[in-house]
Order: sequence, then C-alpha cells, then structure tokens
Amino acid sequence: MNSESSYDSTFAMCVSYLAIGTLSVFANFLNLSMYIHSKEARKKYTGFIALEIGELINSVSFILTGAGRLESLKNDHLNAPTTTHSCFYGRYWPHAQILGTELPTLFLILTSFERCLE
Repeated sequence: MNSESSYDSTFAMCVSYLAIGTLSVFANFLNLSMYIHSKEARKKYTGFIALEIGELINSVSFILTGAGRLESLKNDHLNAPTTTHSCFYGRYWPHAQILGTELPTLFLILTSFERCLE
C-alpha cells in the first residue's frame, strides 16, 4: 500500500512538473514577445529580457526534470539506490535543474545592478 501511494504521489509530481513547465514556457514566450515588440522596449527592458530568458531556461528545466523522473519512475529506476555522482553524471535533468534555478537569480542580480548604475 505504501509503495503504491508513493508511486502515485511521485507520478502526480512528475505530471505537475510537466504541466507547470509547459505553461511557463508559453508565458515566458508571451512576455518576451511583448518586450521584443518595439525598439524602445528592447532598449528600456534589456535586463528584464535577460531575466525572461533565464526563466525560460528554468521552465525547460521543469519539463526535463518531470520527463526524466517520469521515465525513471516508469522504468523502476527512481527507487534504486544511487550516489550523488551517478545521479549527476548518469541522468540529464540535474544539470538543467541547477542551471534553471541559478540563471534567473543571476540575471535578477545583474538587472538590479544595472538599475543602480542608472
């Protein structure tokens, strides 16, 4: 019973990662299209464009993480004992997840720094 419950909750988490990532990709493309639409907006909101690109990478990392974990869940590899080294070098989603969470923060810091210089 506990194993089935764990499987169901992990499956729900994977599906929610895929849904949130997909929705985020569309929202980020919408935001980018608004910023890139005019020359004045591109010039004025350069930092925010960089932030949106970072958020787009974060959205893709949600999709990759959801798909990777779902694949591991379906193949019954998710509960297998693993080391940090084998997870990092043997799976494709940890890299995207690290970049996806760090890049928006970096771009936000750079945008704040740019605003302070103006």
